Amino acid sequence: MKNIQKNKVILCLLLFLTVDTYSQQGIQFTQYIFNSMSINPAYTGYKEAWYGQLGMRSQFSGWEGAPYSGSLTVDGVLGGADKRHGVGLQLSSDRFGAESAVDAYANYALRLKLSDDGAERLSLGIAAGLTQYGLNGNKFQSDELDDQLVPEDKVSTTRPDVRLGAYYHNPHWFVGLSVHNLFAGTRNEEDSQFVQTSLGNTSSNPQGYLMAGVLLPLGEGIMLRPSFLIGEDFDQPTTLDLSSVLIFNDKLWAGAGYRTRAYWFTQPGNVSTPSTRVRRSSSLNAIFLFAVNSKFRVGYSYDHQLVNSVSGGRSGSHEVTLGVSFGKETASRRYF
Repeated sequence: MKNIQKNKVILCLLLFLTVDTYSQQGIQFTQYIFNSMSINPAYTGYKEAWYGQLGMRSQFSGWEGAPYSGSLTVDGVLGGADKRHGVGLQLSSDRFGAESAVDAYANYALRLKLSDDGAERLSLGIAAGLTQYGLNGNKFQSDELDDQLVPEDKVSTTRPDVRLGAYYHNPHWFVGLSVHNLFAGTRNEEDSQFVQTSLGNTSSNPQGYLMAGVLLPLGEGIMLRPSFLIGEDFDQPTTLDLSSVLIFNDKLWAGAGYRTRAYWFTQPGNVSTPSTRVRRSSSLNAIFLFAVNSKFRVGYSYDHQLVNSVSGGRSGSHEVTLGVSFGKETASRRYF
């Protein structure tokens, strides 16, 4: 029992340090700034081209059971010249120690033209999908027989989810608002038992996201793209992402970001506990994207945790993305 409790404490501390828990899956990836469909379903079809993106993220490399995430998104537009309908599919997989989460969503966005040329639009989006949470009891060791905290084998539960969003953009700025986990609070007995057995990362509250950014010309062939993202579920700490990227001749994107978590709307019972201090952890990241040509994009980012009390120096997170445009249209000159 002591070993399993110790393992769970260490895993929980690492989980809080990663900043990216399963309960706020929308910001698993730092490079969401290049493709925000996983955060806001109304973003679907924004690039006005059939576009696929593969992403992989590794955190705390060198730790056994360290977090690992993978994602695949594909989206495009229908509706002829008006490009009125955005459709897409997103798949993701997260693994952290004995826990895992796999989800699949189908996205749709109604893209309303607010200008004759369609450069200014208001999109209303919905995503429907399923998430399977798993826990592998074989990866734990207990000093006691019949330990109720340790499942004998693999256990899992599947939850439906619906996400809603609105997204406005023009050539100069954008703003988006979305809500995830709308089926929160409808768990059955099996789901409740799973949450008690697991580390408790399946959120029980809806999560809201507010994002916005601008595009600022600095000179010939150089633009600055600052943006922010706020995530809130009124239970876990609020997440704030700030990023700023320089774009050189539509070929190279290079920038930096800052991510922090703090209790803005809901205060814990004891604000001085170690758990609370870890929950307020923050990180810095470096972001790069290179357009190989009009069809292919390659991105890389590195996150460095500013709070590193239990990571043993292994605080870095590496992330790689590959984006591909299909068909005649390309995703070039789409900066949001």
